[in-house]
Amino acid sequence: MNIDIKAPLSWNELSLSDLKHVAYVMMLPEIDRTHASILLFCKLAGLKMKKNIAGSVFFKKGKLKFILEPYQLMDFSQRFNYIFDEKPCDIVNPTKIDPHLIDVKFGDYYFANAMMMRYQFTGEKKFVRQALKTLGQRTIYLSKMKGQMIWIWWMGVQSYLQDLYPLVFPKGGDDSSDKTSYQILQDIYLMLNENRPQDNRHIADSELHSVLSVLQNKIEQYNREKEALKK
Repeated sequence: MNIDIKAPLSWNELSLSDLKHVAYVMMLPEIDRTHASILLFCKLAGLKMKKNIAGSVFFKKGKLKFILEPYQLMDFSQRFNYIFDEKPCDIVNPTKIDPHLIDVKFGDYYFANAMMMRYQFTGEKKFVRQALKTLGQRTIYLSKMKGQMIWIWWMGVQSYLQDLYPLVFPKGGDDSSDKTSYQILQDIYLMLNENRPQDNRHIADSELHSVLSVLQNKIEQYNREKEALKK
């Protein structure tokens, strides 16, 4: 008997329903990676684990029942390592916000990102709501599950921007910096305002991608000049 087991094997293959399953597993307290992988396999493949039979695992898919040996279960579950080892990038969008943040103001993006980072560290949904409101989506009720789904999506947005503007968002982030989010924002303004702080408001109100493109160009120019001085 052939069993056709299908499941998304990359972040970009996830549907909204799949993303909900991923968010659910990520929210489980104190679950280790092995058990999380097995649970993801079941959730994303649409399987129900019924019981153990002499060391084998009994599964059900629809009306079909079958057994997977432990080594088979581990082989299948390890195919979902991308959830743990790879960052999401440009994935399915659980919001009404443009997935690439087209027409979003730079200042609004920066504030929304700060709110999403606060959500990451606190788990408080109010920060997700503040981020959504800033980006133009009003929401009255936000479940814990939806908040987690939006946070995962936002990480995908960050990866997307990192691919577009690698010098602005260098790989590895800015973990070694002791600067606050506010201080980093001031550094950005200094790069763009030509020593005219009164222009900061215009920069904040400019389109996100326009600001990031200029920043990318400025850093490229700085790097070229730095290399030229070495010769």
